[in-house]
Amino acid sequence: MRSPFPTAIRYLCCLWLAFACLIASSQVFAARQDLNKVYASVRLFVQQQLQAAGSDPQFEIGKLDPRLYLPDCKQQEAFLPGDARLEGKTRIGVRCLQPVEWSIIVPVTVKQTTRVVILNRLVNTGQTIEPADINVRNLAEGESAPPAALNTADQAIGKVAIVTLGKGLMLRADMLRQPYVILQNQTVTLMVQGEGFQVGNDAKALGNASVGQPVSVKTQSGQIVRGIARGPGVVVAAP
Repeated sequence: MRSPFPTAIRYLCCLWLAFACLIASSQVFAARQDLNKVYASVRLFVQQQLQAAGSDPQFEIGKLDPRLYLPDCKQQEAFLPGDARLEGKTRIGVRCLQPVEWSIIVPVTVKQTTRVVILNRLVNTGQTIEPADINVRNLAEGESAPPAALNTADQAIGKVAIVTLGKGLMLRADMLRQPYVILQNQTVTLMVQGEGFQVGNDAKALGNASVGQPVSVKTQSGQIVRGIARGPGVVVAAP
């Protein structure tokens, strides 16, 4: 009489093989992540990052291989890889947080749009920049901005020209200064502050200074005191 065990073993093996095939089939046909959702995460992330940096959000997202299989993701986030920067040809990562963890790198090309501040007229040394004196424009392809070039109007308006500036010039930070609130030989108020008290006395400024700049003054008794310009005609003695 033949033993029934080999038949049973063969039966169990067939069941195990069918189960393995079923598992493999379920993995193959599991829900696939829509790549458009990946691109959407990248688009939103880059827009937010560029806008926060004050740049125009102009960029192109590269396409992934449409045959790429990623499990469906319920929560994903985009991130900037540690060695990447948001300029030129770069890359943005997207990671799935749940239900299955995965990550993918998406190529992105950021188009740099550089703004510059241009003078509309000649401005002489010591003149204050007015709103009508300037305009802001984007550099054309092939143009380049000088180092420390200004890129917003408020960086120039109200500032004073250090040298004579010609019409059509791209303004740089080192061409302008803050207006003086303290003038040399001006009679100023020297404020001396302490714990629970504040005293003001007349003094003579020994130099020019903008808000926040140090300046020396001479008191009525002839003492030279170093202080900080706090406003028009006001110097606070340094502690």
